[in-house]
Amino acid sequence: MSLSQKITDMISALNRYMSATDGKLRNKADKADVYTTTQLDTKLGAKMDSTEADETFAKKTDTAPNASKLGNQAPSHYATAQSVTDLETEVGDAFQQLADSFNAGADLISGTPQQ
Repeated sequence: MSLSQKITDMISALNRYMSATDGKLRNKADKADVYTTTQLDTKLGAKMDSTEADETFAKKTDTAPNASKLGNQAPSHYATAQSVTDLETEVGDAFQQLADSFNAGADLISGTPQQ
């Protein structure tokens, strides 16, 4: 199965899980425990200072390898074709595991296992 098919299957499984969750658990959350978008933005914004993020980015880009500094030669630690293929296989397997997990969760919530 191709990586794109595994991604499509994972998205379908996630959609099925979200549908089951929405249908079965919609009214079970305590309204006092649900945050609004504004509350979430405030909480997240307080934890991330933009100046700090800008400084971190500047440090990372300043130390990143630059092709012109390397004489336009790729360093030996760049990926090989085989390592990219291996990574694609591992990522595809991870997407399949996610899809299986979402389907199992949907089955558990809805009480109707899908064959």
